[in-house]
Amino acid sequence: MDDIAIFLGRFHPLIVHLPIGFILFAGILELWAWRDRSKSQGLQLPIKIALFSTFASGLIAVGLGFLLASDGAYTGKTLDWHMWMGIAFCGIVFAAWLSKLQILSLKEAFINILIVSAVLAVSITGHLGGNLTHGSDYLTAYAPPFVKRVIGESGTKLSHQSIPLQPDSVLIYTHLIQPFLSTKCYSCHNDEKKKGGLSMTSIASLKKGGDTGTALHPGDSHESSIWKRVIMDPSSEKFMPPKGSPLSYAEVQILQWWIDQAADSTLTAAVAVGDVTFTRVLFTDYGIDISPRPFIERSPIAPIDDAIISKLKTAGWQVRPIAQDIHYLDVSTSVTEVNDEMIQKLRMAKEHITWLDLNNSHLSDSDLSFISKLTNLTKLKLNNNPISDKGINLLSNLKHLEILNLYGTAVSDDILTALKSMSALEKVFIWQTNTTSEGIANMKTSIPKLEIIGGTNG
Repeated sequence: MDDIAIFLGRFHPLIVHLPIGFILFAGILELWAWRDRSKSQGLQLPIKIALFSTFASGLIAVGLGFLLASDGAYTGKTLDWHMWMGIAFCGIVFAAWLSKLQILSLKEAFINILIVSAVLAVSITGHLGGNLTHGSDYLTAYAPPFVKRVIGESGTKLSHQSIPLQPDSVLIYTHLIQPFLSTKCYSCHNDEKKKGGLSMTSIASLKKGGDTGTALHPGDSHESSIWKRVIMDPSSEKFMPPKGSPLSYAEVQILQWWIDQAADSTLTAAVAVGDVTFTRVLFTDYGIDISPRPFIERSPIAPIDDAIISKLKTAGWQVRPIAQDIHYLDVSTSVTEVNDEMIQKLRMAKEHITWLDLNNSHLSDSDLSFISKLTNLTKLKLNNNPISDKGINLLSNLKHLEILNLYGTAVSDDILTALKSMSALEKVFIWQTNTTSEGIANMKTSIPKLEIIGGTNG
């Protein structure tokens, strides 16, 4: 049965074009005869031959179509309409031919209507056939952009420009895989045309599979025929897609990664952080950068009011923006002692302050109570201040803090609990503190990613 389907699949497209050519030829001759009555009689025989050829080739095309449809590769309403329109076309042409032979007594005007109807019928039938074999967008898929704009064709395929900018918003299946499956696979494997009994239009249909079983084994690309078929030798009869552009290296890598990650529709590009090959593919071919980025880039903020910056400066703070297009603030002071009023002034900019330098400011543990409210802090310098573990424990809610400088403070090994709570912490300076060698070793064991700079007084 597969050999028959392959044979029909190759020759049916050639045969179905014969009735199209013959009926158009008959229509042209009929129009010529109508416009030039002097030649009407001499054109009748060619018209009869063209109509008979149309009918005969149409019957052959319909018969081969039935055989091809019986293989199960095509299903749905489009197939039904295509079939009945083909049958109707043959019936109309047959009636026109019998009329030309004067077996049916019809007026010439009605015969002309039959021929025009046959041309319309074959046009509709051909269009439906194109939908079956090439997809519903075959007329516009490769049309120039200006043509698509004129006819209002927006397209359903996602372009690189429509992919979200944030990695955690990029759905691997929806934004990356579906577009190339739609372009390279759907024409043969859709809900109405199922070559090998397989539709590839959804994850569910891939899991359901076709005549040879499921095409998708979530978690195992090497057992998934959808992946095995695209990496075969292109000369193999089982290589997919059999014609047109094969999947690119990037598309094959994305498909394999997605399958091995359980083929979940909710998987995002952010999950791939740490996978060097996948990260490179996303950046090179799609412009998606999933490399780890600092908090201030991941979470942009609106500019702060200039009046607030002026008040901070008047109170004794030095205020600078982090960068031209980043509105977080770098705040420090040159005074030898920060008073309560200065600390309270920070309240006005608590969401914008991300770098805070409080070196040599005579801060007490209680002063750090308000500093803990600056939840967007990523860098905090507390060098040479009389603060202890009690004060540092107040900062344990700073989830975005990446760098903490405790040089010359009275902290001890007991700060470990607070440091473990700071999930983003990457580096801590503890030179000249009350920490011990054992305590530092324990910190390194408990927080492997944390870089500890400094030593003990002993």
